Amino acid sequence: MQAAAVMNQPLITAFETFHKGTLPLKASFMSVSADNVQMTALKKAYRGEDIILRMFETRGEKTEAEIKLFDAAFTAVFTPYEIKTFAVKADGTVVEADLLEREI
Repeated sequence: MQAAAVMNQPLITAFETFHKGTLPLKASFMSVSADNVQMTALKKAYRGEDIILRMFETRGEKTEAEIKLFDAAFTAVFTPYEIKTFAVKADGTVVEADLLEREI
């Protein structure tokens, strides 16, 4: 499943040279501690200002994953092949939502 996704979605890179500024040379806006949990969507909520994050478990294993997105950090437990949707609020709080982006 993961290999197919990688082969179907080529990596797009943008090279940048060194320049003055306050940002670090390396940064990440998202990380997931479990390699069998994959992000499938990251978008602005249909209603409101939340950021919607959709993820699923790819190996058929119960998994606990630590997820960091921007300034929000949370832990989620996935059952085998489970799809989960999260709404990240402006203050960094995270709530689980259904596929229609309603809080659960």
